[in-house]
Amino acid sequence: MWHGFGIDIKGTNVIVKIVKAKEQPEIINNTDYCDIVAKKAGIISNIIAQNGTAVVNIGDSVNIGDVLIQGIMEGKYTEPRKVHSLGIVEAEIVYGKTKEIKLVDEEYKKTGRKENKYEINYKDKKLKLYKNLSKFEHFKTESNHQNIRLFKNFFLPISITKITNIEEIKKTKNISLEEAINIAVEELTIELEDEIPSKERIIDKKVSTVEQEKSVIVTLNYKVIEEIGENKTN
Repeated sequence: MWHGFGIDIKGTNVIVKIVKAKEQPEIINNTDYCDIVAKKAGIISNIIAQNGTAVVNIGDSVNIGDVLIQGIMEGKYTEPRKVHSLGIVEAEIVYGKTKEIKLVDEEYKKTGRKENKYEINYKDKKLKLYKNLSKFEHFKTESNHQNIRLFKNFFLPISITKITNIEEIKKTKNISLEEAINIAVEELTIELEDEIPSKERIIDKKVSTVEQEKSVIVTLNYKVIEEIGENKTN
């Protein structure tokens, strides 16, 4: 698929932006018989049939693929005939996203303290040169495995594993319910408005919450008026 690009010149720098192109819509000849169908689900808010017959009314709920304007014209004194449907169909579309925010946030930070332990490995056997217990309450473990060799390309069936325990301390941060909701709404707003093609046609915004023992689930819904009709041949 072709991609579009733009060039910005700032001082001596040239910035090239490459954008993935949208899928090319089906091209239908203006003289071909076709219907106008719904490309999105929603509630019809406006319909104007310029050519063809409207088969839905304002207030009707439609799903993807439903016929909105049928490519049939009926005359008072003539037989019904097939036509290329033309018209405008707008609907209320709901965009929604949900996010869960913890009211108690736990994170681990490194203290800088470390302890090293070693193992000798021979075939499938391991000889631990340390006690199992660590002196750290919380820690992250890293391992470094090294084979033993006598010469440049002659390795013995023995290896040494260096195990490093890196101490961490747990820090707990409490977030108020109001703060958690605000965080969720801010993040959801950015995500949703990236998806909505016509932000200027947003007619409603609704926030709903469900409180859990240690978190809150926030749902943000936008109601938008959009053109949902597209031509489709049978």
